[in-house]
Amino acid sequence: MKTQFFLLSMLFSVLIFSSCQKEFSLETTANRSTGSLQSNITGECLPKTVQGIYEAGTVLSATAHYIEVQVNVAKAGTYFVNTDTINGMFFQATGSFAATGLNTVRLTGNGTPLSAGINNFTITYDSTVCKVPVSILPPGAAGPATFTLSTGPNTCLDYVLSGAYINDVQLTVANTVVIKVNVTAIGTYSITTPVSNGITFSGTGSLTASGNQTITLTAAGKPAVTGSTNIAVTSGTSSCSFPVEVTGPAVFIIDCASALLDGTYEKGLALDATNTVDIDVNVTTPGGYAITTTAVNGITFSGAGNLATAGPQTITLSGSGNPIAEGTTTINISGGGSSCSFDVIVDPGTAVGTIDWKFTANGTTVYQGSADEAILNTTFGISTLSITDADGALSLTLTNSAGGISTGIYSGTATTGKVAIFTFLVGSTDLWQGAPTTGSNLSANLTVYNTTTKIAEGTFSGTVKNAAGTIINITAGTFKVKLP
Repeated sequence: MKTQFFLLSMLFSVLIFSSCQKEFSLETTANRSTGSLQSNITGECLPKTVQGIYEAGTVLSATAHYIEVQVNVAKAGTYFVNTDTINGMFFQATGSFAATGLNTVRLTGNGTPLSAGINNFTITYDSTVCKVPVSILPPGAAGPATFTLSTGPNTCLDYVLSGAYINDVQLTVANTVVIKVNVTAIGTYSITTPVSNGITFSGTGSLTASGNQTITLTAAGKPAVTGSTNIAVTSGTSSCSFPVEVTGPAVFIIDCASALLDGTYEKGLALDATNTVDIDVNVTTPGGYAITTTAVNGITFSGAGNLATAGPQTITLSGSGNPIAEGTTTINISGGGSSCSFDVIVDPGTAVGTIDWKFTANGTTVYQGSADEAILNTTFGISTLSITDADGALSLTLTNSAGGISTGIYSGTATTGKVAIFTFLVGSTDLWQGAPTTGSNLSANLTVYNTTTKIAEGTFSGTVKNAAGTIINITAGTFKVKLP
């Protein structure tokens, strides 16, 4: 059952073509990476970092404004990670993963924020998505905010600490604390705690509304000794603190025969927050654990926490990735000084349509290929229909912020209402883009949208820009895809 949010699907692959031919067809590439974004049960990217001060009317800088997220890479290779366009802005990243496992990707900001508020961007990679909120200040409000830290009995009020804190183990962006503040004047903030037991927390950002708000600080460093460590937070004349329990590494025996899987495992269907495995462990030495399995068949399980007492206990690991093939997949797990394996049965995937898409570039070159099943969803009142090439080189996304998907014209310049977003990768580096605020103008006409026959089709044309900023004229664009 598909529970991931799919607001935008802009995938890519290498386009192989001959310069002496007029018509080209896409071929499967072995160089495109596969994997999944990491998210929590609400679909928010986890972990994530939003860098920069965002002010309405001020153009974004690629060096000062960016989002960092983690990707669990199942197969190394080239990647394209991007967001939808909201409020005149979008974020994207291209490159190549050299290794499987967890990799951090930096998506640089583009465009100019149009208005103040909190914008929830949807990040897309492979067939997975997650959300990141970005706060936009009003024009001229980029000065320091005025606020006080909310305090409770002996601690920061209702603080929420995340991640495992293990002696002599490097902290990651998954180690965070959320604290409450009371804002009297909106603006920016920057907080860094003193180093205590090798640990420090820091964070920067914007507070766009007065009253009670929360801010997230991310930990760095390596705990030096076990025990309770008090972290002091200071901002202006207010202060509070919270304890961090640092443990030694736990020692335990894993019983993979007890593995209990939850969620749906289907070829081509990205895992989500429902995909977990419960495994019994027998703890001989209490302490912390952090487990990440090696990706097998595009699937990874991970989890971290503290095992406070000796004896039998159960840990839960969260699944991520996108199963590549059906059948039995054996997952090897190691932790606490022991290792074992359990099996995941991957069901056959839903049949994918092979109906063509096609367009002409600059009046001479014809590109065409087969389309995957469309991705369709409605989130936060925004409906999205995404058409992607079976190999990932082309993506045409139709969004409607004023209602559901329906036939009609989807604009390439509007930022609200019916909007069209186009990407196409030529070779390994030349990315063509058509999206609002990018200086392009590609529109689409959805002529058929039939939920009974499960068919959507239409046309598209206009201008897009290549990686060098040169205008490319797109004509005679057509698509016909199967609906989910």
